[in-house]
Amino acid sequence: MRRILSAIALGLSVGVTAAYGGSLLQALARQQAKYYGDAHAVITHIQRVRIRGASPGHRRWAMIRLKSRRAFRVGCPRPGPGPAEPCDAHYLEVGIDLANHEPSLAWGLTASEVSAIARARLAGRWFRIFPDTTGLYVRCAIPRGATQLPTTRGLTGTCSTVAEASDHVRRVEFTETFRLSPSSKLSEADWIVTFNRTGRVQAIRVKGQPPQLWK
Repeated sequence: MRRILSAIALGLSVGVTAAYGGSLLQALARQQAKYYGDAHAVITHIQRVRIRGASPGHRRWAMIRLKSRRAFRVGCPRPGPGPAEPCDAHYLEVGIDLANHEPSLAWGLTASEVSAIARARLAGRWFRIFPDTTGLYVRCAIPRGATQLPTTRGLTGTCSTVAEASDHVRRVEFTETFRLSPSSKLSEADWIVTFNRTGRVQAIRVKGQPPQLWK
């Protein structure tokens, strides 16, 4: 079954693990690339993820990114709830269920979107825990600020990355949610990275109280 994923709308939560290869997965991803418009697309990135909240036995997925010189016939996730929208997607994200090798997830990314997210993640040491694609909620270990002792543990939370699907991305937003204790309410903090017209980082703004900045 082929379907366009708006992970924001579906509320997926995944944990990124080690890179994953395999000729079968690559063949399945290329089949999807052919379906969406380019049988000769190049695989640029492969990760294995664990989807929290999925059916038992179907929580492990391979996420594969492909690049094409032409635009894929696929939508891009938009910020906030709602279905994916048409866009000039030269990148294709394919999700393959490792339990049955079914390629059931797919969405597009613009070249500007991929570039902006990469530059934003390099803009600060705290941003490497966030996913390098929009539309995913990933399980992440959020470090605490102040003095780090051997017994000090980070907070297990959820990290997501949002960028507007366009040819001139000027803003990338990183969001992290966490609980101070199992019984505490969910807290949220945001890092907003903006770029100037030449693509350089112009500002980094913080909303909320991210654990990384605790004193």
